[in-house]
Amino acid sequence: MIYQSDYPGKIKEFGCLVFSLIHVAEKMCGKVFRADHVVPMYKHMIKQGYIDEDCYVNNHAAVINEALSYMIEPDIRAKYVGADYLDKKYKTWGEHEGQYIILQTKTEKVPGHFICLDYNPYENGSRIISIRSVRYYETC
Repeated sequence: MIYQSDYPGKIKEFGCLVFSLIHVAEKMCGKVFRADHVVPMYKHMIKQGYIDEDCYVNNHAAVINEALSYMIEPDIRAKYVGADYLDKKYKTWGEHEGQYIILQTKTEKVPGHFICLDYNPYENGSRIISIRSVRYYETC
């Protein structure tokens, strides 16, 4: 498994959603993402506008699909189908179920950290205090 804590700079500091989306891609195709593809994919996704330099994700499905492309899975594509915002700061939208789920949590150290049910992208993560949102994804 790859972890955002293994990389320098903005990826290490803010990459939890990107790494959680890569993990969803791994689950979709049953392959493991190569660690040496992280930095080239990060740079490419910035150029494409899928993410910002600080790893803010502009297009969730595009990040998953880019990871699938790096794993040579052209026949599998992802769709971001909905989000439940539990803190009510943002409006809940879309379908509230999906094959793959990412949680936005509040931890002891940070107010927003993204994880999968079976994966924490920051290997030495801190204790979860609450869940802020649930994001849903499916293959299409």
